[in-house]
Amino acid sequence: MAQTSIALPEVVPHDSEEARGMPPKAGTDAAARPRKAGRKIRFGVAFRLVAALLAITAFAFAAIVAAVYAFAQYREGFDRIARSDLPILVAAGDIAARSQALAANAPNLAAAESHFARQAMSRALHKQLEGLAQVGERLKALAPDTQGLDRLIENQALLARNLERLDKLVGDRIDADSTAANLMLRLEGLAARVHKASAAQVPTLAEGSSPQSVEAFLAWVAATDEAIAVMLSTTTADTAARLTRLRTDFDRLRRKTRTAHANLPAQMPVLAPFEAELDRYGDGTPNIFDARSAQLAAASALIGELLETHQVAAGFVSSAERLLEDVKQSTNTQADFFSGLISRYSTLFAAVSALALAGSAGVFLYVVGSVVMRLRALSESMRARVDGRDVPISASGTDEIAEMGAATRFFVESIEQRERQLRDRSAELAHSVEELRALGDVSQAVNSTIDLETVLSTIVAKAVQLSGADAGTIWVFDETSREFRMHASYGMDAALIAGVKDRPIRLGDGTVVDEAVMQRLPIQIPDVQKADSSRLLDVIVRAGFRAVLTVPLLGVEGIVGALVVRRRAPGEFAANIVDLLQTFGTQSVLAIQNARLFNEIEDKSRELEAASRHKSQFVANMSHELRTPLSAMLGYAELLKEGIYGALPDKSAEVLARIQVNGRHLLGLINSVLDIAKIEAGQLSLNVSEYRLGNIVETVRVATESLAAAKKIAFNTDIAAGLPHGLGDEQRLTQVLLNLVGNAIKFTDAGEVRVTAGVRDGKFTVAVKDTGPGIPAEERHRVFEEFHQVDNSGTRAKGGTGLGLAIAKRIVEMHGGHIWVESVPGQGATFQMEIPIAVDVAGGTT
Repeated sequence: MAQTSIALPEVVPHDSEEARGMPPKAGTDAAARPRKAGRKIRFGVAFRLVAALLAITAFAFAAIVAAVYAFAQYREGFDRIARSDLPILVAAGDIAARSQALAANAPNLAAAESHFARQAMSRALHKQLEGLAQVGERLKALAPDTQGLDRLIENQALLARNLERLDKLVGDRIDADSTAANLMLRLEGLAARVHKASAAQVPTLAEGSSPQSVEAFLAWVAATDEAIAVMLSTTTADTAARLTRLRTDFDRLRRKTRTAHANLPAQMPVLAPFEAELDRYGDGTPNIFDARSAQLAAASALIGELLETHQVAAGFVSSAERLLEDVKQSTNTQADFFSGLISRYSTLFAAVSALALAGSAGVFLYVVGSVVMRLRALSESMRARVDGRDVPISASGTDEIAEMGAATRFFVESIEQRERQLRDRSAELAHSVEELRALGDVSQAVNSTIDLETVLSTIVAKAVQLSGADAGTIWVFDETSREFRMHASYGMDAALIAGVKDRPIRLGDGTVVDEAVMQRLPIQIPDVQKADSSRLLDVIVRAGFRAVLTVPLLGVEGIVGALVVRRRAPGEFAANIVDLLQTFGTQSVLAIQNARLFNEIEDKSRELEAASRHKSQFVANMSHELRTPLSAMLGYAELLKEGIYGALPDKSAEVLARIQVNGRHLLGLINSVLDIAKIEAGQLSLNVSEYRLGNIVETVRVATESLAAAKKIAFNTDIAAGLPHGLGDEQRLTQVLLNLVGNAIKFTDAGEVRVTAGVRDGKFTVAVKDTGPGIPAEERHRVFEEFHQVDNSGTRAKGGTGLGLAIAKRIVEMHGGHIWVESVPGQGATFQMEIPIAVDVAGGTT
């Protein structure tokens, strides 16, 4: 771009030869020359602004003097209030506010659920009492004769004594609640162990005991269950009379258990521990009935003390508020004095300020007239020239503003010339931007959709618009029929589109489309009326189009199609238009190839989906067919073991035992494969019902602790207190936890296995931690894959199918949960899962 040199007008300085009366230099603009200094004294803008500043400063100084005098009088009034009743009022207000806060916080002590919370609340209340005492002492030092202060101190001491008694009663209530809750947990564990022991003893009694012994054992179990249920029902007893009736029922049932126990063979020593626990929890120290009685007594005493504390706190707040009102009356007298003082001196300050404002306004009007209005006139004339109006630029006067006007006139004329050059260049850039925007739209269409018709329609529309053509089409080559068929058009009516669609172009028929594809170059016909008619479709010629440009669409693997634009005016298309349409042609090739690839992928996906569905159905059917005869085989093996078909030799019994073990292992494998097949086929659903996570953990502990004991490793559970009831499939969740615990025991040869259960952020959290060999980092995500096992000799020796964790992961995810593993090789592994507390019927969280 050529650079434009700008000549600045010569501005005459104040101390120039012309200002001193000498002739001006040649070439100087006479209109820009200032007047001679000898004819008139020149007051410049700087002189005027300095004079205005001095005048405004003088007025401001007068206002400041008046303000300083008035504020000195205000200070005297403030000092009188500060030295008299203001500190007393602040102290009395502080006492009233603290007393209300203390009265509001005192009932919170009774709501404490633990000794830690009780101690924290008690310390906070005593700290508030100490603060009140300190403020009271300060108020007594400021005003010893204040009315109501002695009464306030008496009420404060009375409230402190009530809070001490309330703190002790809350501690008694928390101890009673803790004892009762502990006994309830032990009773629930006792109930579970009684059921387990009874289930284990029934087969033994059925084999070699008399019907009377069986009947006595069942009577003992029923009476024991009822006795435990009576003790558990004490949680709903809210009166001493109700507890007495429950104790009577327990004594009656206890006699029944002793009678039934006496009729058992050799009194069955396995039941003795349960008898001892029944005596301890029902009649021992402490027992459940005494613990509940202590709870009721502590709650009753706490309510009474809380009511008395409320009355004392109300009296304390009332005396503090009366003290505040008495102090306010004395303060109002001082406030009236200060109000009169403000009224007198505010009038003086307002008068002086008004005088200063009037003087400043006069100075302001002078500056506006001699400086601001002239600058505004210059600015408006410059804005008018920028808007295109031929308005002269104002440059009146002999000061700096006049010189600014002369320089501005020259710059504006130069800028207007420069703008004309920029407008011409902007038109060229706008056309280039339009081309880039069209290319961007085409690229976005290609990348954002796989709909071939949409992409090709966008391409042909942009091609027609940017090339200045009237219509266009995109032809797609069919490899099978060796024909070009129209897929998109723009600027053509329905009749013309129908005529073109009915006339496909065959490869090798000599048309302009065929020529462009064969030569692999764009071909244009400037005027179809002067060209061979066989090269064009007759419907195009009859439609009145004169100029035609054809761009071949060629891919790596061969012919893809052609892009054709038509214009009703004859003449060649510019070279840049041809290059642009070739770019559009590249985009068209990409869109067509993408659409073809997507169609192929869709066909393959449908085939794979059908194959997967058939595989899942086959596996489900075969697993069912295998499980039925295998169950029958295990049943016959059990009958042989029990001697139904006669006694077996020892060697045969050992072989039969191995048959049973391997049969059960095979049945478990078939069940796992069937579960996987059901999940993949979408046939596995959740049986949603209410459950307790603690019961699931306890069930798994009972079922697996013998395995841990056999390997001489510790097995511990840690269940958080107060877990809410869950909503989900209890059987499937038990299956998941059994699998995790079973794996942990299987792979742990020394140390312990620990199960931890709790709740966090609205979800149950369960962790199974072992001290086994651990899992390498690269295997942690793969352990949940089907038929996958950690590839080392230690884990291979343990056996397994590699399906348990895959099924567990699917069941947890059906509950809307998440399962993962954390491990350090050589230090064990921890399997963790999070499950929403409530799951809807469809398997998602509610």
